[in-house]
Amino acid sequence: MPDGYAAYVFPRSSLAAKGVVCELPPVDSGYRGEIHAIVSNVGNEAQTLAKDSRIGQLIIMPVVIADFVNDLGGQRGAGAFGSTGK
Repeated sequence: MPDGYAAYVFPRSSLAAKGVVCELPPVDSGYRGEIHAIVSNVGNEAQTLAKDSRIGQLIIMPVVIADFVNDLGGQRGAGAFGSTGK
């Protein structure tokens, strides 16, 4: 996978409708190993998955690395929600 991209595994809609979901933390471009997903049944009924069942979809998306600013200057308040009075 090229730099600037990450892969995610999302559940297939047909299984998710039955309560079977898969999860995987993001896979970054530097990873070279085998990809494994965590499969959970969050439904109320037992489910059986056959060998070689398609359980998820690998989605590759661009990743933006934020350049955070530590000094916001003196113009901005720190009153949180509703502090502007509007």
